[in-house]
Amino acid sequence: MKTYGVGVFGIGWVAGEHIKAYAQNPHMKVAALASRHRESAQAARDKLALDCDVMDTFDDLIRRDDIDVIDICSPNVLHAEEAIAAAKAGKHVLIEKPIAMSLRELRAVRD
Repeated sequence: MKTYGVGVFGIGWVAGEHIKAYAQNPHMKVAALASRHRESAQAARDKLALDCDVMDTFDDLIRRDDIDVIDICSPNVLHAEEAIAAAKAGKHVLIEKPIAMSLRELRAVRD
């Protein structure tokens, strides 16, 4: 079975829990972390002893060919915009709640 590369964007408590779950799944590999504050991504990589890259931006993650899944853990107001961009880049998307801030955004993510 394929191993899916994961890119996590937004590094806070919940991202750490997601990363721990990926580490327990033999079909998932965290390929890169990114955050609006690079230092938090670097700190998470070091704390969790991950063998992955630290990227500067969300766009850096969605451009990577080795990333199949984007895990969006950024501030709520960014979720819809990032989910749409990741889907347009051909990525599977996992979105921390809430998915969107309005029904209009939620429909745009769905579409």
